Amino acid sequence: MKDRPDRLDGGPVQDLFKGACIFHSMSLYPPVGVPGFFVRARRCCTCSYWDGKRSTKLSEHRVLVERHSTPGQCSAPRGPGAGHRMEASQTCGVWQPWDVIKDYVGPGPPPKTHPPETPDASPPVE
Repeated sequence: MKDRPDRLDGGPVQDLFKGACIFHSMSLYPPVGVPGFFVRARRCCTCSYWDGKRSTKLSEHRVLVERHSTPGQCSAPRGPGAGHRMEASQTCGVWQPWDVIKDYVGPGPPPKTHPPETPDASPPVE
């Protein structure tokens, strides 16, 4: 019988002896038992538009919340959460990084713009 691997590429591996969980660097969630998200997670608690209770542990690149369901008001100018109560774990397409974590994340997505209008094609000049 082939030995089972002790590590899965790109996914969590439960360390049963220590009760800890090792996560791939692109995971959204910190280790088991730690409420919060990594700063690169595009969730309400990492967004500048969300006003819920949160703190940071920047040495570990994390935004901490009491629970993933911690409520906060969204002040986004548009989007599904605009003006509504949103939970820390929710997300939408208008996310912008919270100022406190901006240096750890980089800029948010560029604003959506429409392509410039082009004049109608005219017949070739001979």
